[in-house]
Amino acid sequence: MSIAQGARERVITTIGESVVDNPVMAKELRTRMRGYKAFITMGGYTLLLSGALFIAYISVWVMYGSAAGGGWIANQRIGQQLFATLTWTQVALLTLIAPSLTSGLISQEISRKTMEMLALTRLTAGKIVVGNHLAGLLYMLMLLVCSLPLAGVSFMFGGISPAEVVVTYALLASYAFLLCAVGVFWSSFFSRTAAASGISQITAIGIFLATLSVGGAGLISMMYRSGTNDPFSLALLNPGWAPYGALLTGPVSGIRIPIALAAFVLHSMSGLLLLLVASTHVRYQRVNRALSIRALFLITTLLFIWLGLGGFLETVAGRSPALADLAVFGSMVMVAACLMAAGFATGEPTGQRRYLSIRSAFRNNLSGGFVFTLLWALAAYAAMGFCFVAATNNPTGAGFWLAYLKIGLVTLTVVAGVSAVGVLASSIAKSRGVAAATVILCTVLLFLGYVLVLNCYQPGFSNPHSPVWNLAVLWPMTPVTYLAEGWSRAWPKTSLPLGASWLFVSCIYTVACLIALNLAPRAAEKFGGVREE
Repeated sequence: MSIAQGARERVITTIGESVVDNPVMAKELRTRMRGYKAFITMGGYTLLLSGALFIAYISVWVMYGSAAGGGWIANQRIGQQLFATLTWTQVALLTLIAPSLTSGLISQEISRKTMEMLALTRLTAGKIVVGNHLAGLLYMLMLLVCSLPLAGVSFMFGGISPAEVVVTYALLASYAFLLCAVGVFWSSFFSRTAAASGISQITAIGIFLATLSVGGAGLISMMYRSGTNDPFSLALLNPGWAPYGALLTGPVSGIRIPIALAAFVLHSMSGLLLLLVASTHVRYQRVNRALSIRALFLITTLLFIWLGLGGFLETVAGRSPALADLAVFGSMVMVAACLMAAGFATGEPTGQRRYLSIRSAFRNNLSGGFVFTLLWALAAYAAMGFCFVAATNNPTGAGFWLAYLKIGLVTLTVVAGVSAVGVLASSIAKSRGVAAATVILCTVLLFLGYVLVLNCYQPGFSNPHSPVWNLAVLWPMTPVTYLAEGWSRAWPKTSLPLGASWLFVSCIYTVACLIALNLAPRAAEKFGGVREE
């Protein structure tokens, strides 16, 4: 047997055991479909969609039908509006229903004391998570199938093509995949169903609102830009916008890609990442998936930056990148990496004394988390530079790239300092939650603390040479703001020459990082540090 045949058979066996023959999925589906609630939900779902279509039909016919005499143009507009109404209604219902189907599955096993019995079976943590996720996802797909006759009614009026219907429903399915994964993810963290359901619903609504604004901004900007029909590459992250651009392609770093494909891939990769993380938190079954989780997280981040920033610079901005763009996106990478340190650069200090080993970046230990956080920040910032190069129509000056390198150095040193705080906090605190909260608090103080100090300055009344204004040397945004030519002359004076602020800030956070990493092993010996279950 060749290696290819063996790998293929192994993949087929794994998929069969995890998906087709998954007892958790079979049990949940049979339990859900055995009662009348599932069918009432399906009937109510279809009835609600029918009512929304009826109201939309009356309103659209009043607007277009009478004016056009009920002709072909009126029917075409009616078909487009009906399909858009159907899609938006389904997106809203998916946001409310999908997380609730999966957010209580794992936590209920814990509250009912049945997780111990699952742990005694041959089921792995991955199969438990996949089974719970598929139980909710397949039910959501059944709801989508129930709405197909209503989509056919919209299709009969014209104005939409079969390809648009297929692409829209594919995006709805990927969106449901992501939301069901959100429910499983939070269910693995909480032992109480109410807490898991609440945070899952808040997360789902947050995803809906965020993608709603991104898609709306991208498509509206396309409508009002003269001479171009290029949409934003992330415009369809919310499937509700699919009726307006399901078959459109957008430019990303010099190439054109289907924006529906971009949304489908990001939904799928994000959902898979959440499921991988959830599989490591199933009680009584410790699983080490650090390599797959961190690799997928890094790939998803780079893909999101390439699609988002690359598409923004070419379609929304419509110009070569400026220092203001560099400051905005560079600071976003810095803040995201510092917040990410709360999850990766905290954990159990298992007698480690070296935290700068590059080989441990994808290992499940505190040293690996610290190094991976730096690697993520470096890769994200490098991807941002690649998007700038690809979007530059005219050669950018040397000053731009000199500022890029300086902001990159500041970003790495600040992320290293905050991550080292997480390592030190993990060596002192008994709970990982306390260590993570320390990192988040440190990040908030670093980026917002000096803003609060600066708001106390009153031009003409405050002393611009007061020593308190020299706290700017601790503010990570000082070199970023100055290099982007955004440092106002009305702000107070500092003893620090602002032209060298990038060097001062880098040195301060590098020293803080080294001090924290040297203190961490001694603190772990004295206090014991975090002890995870």
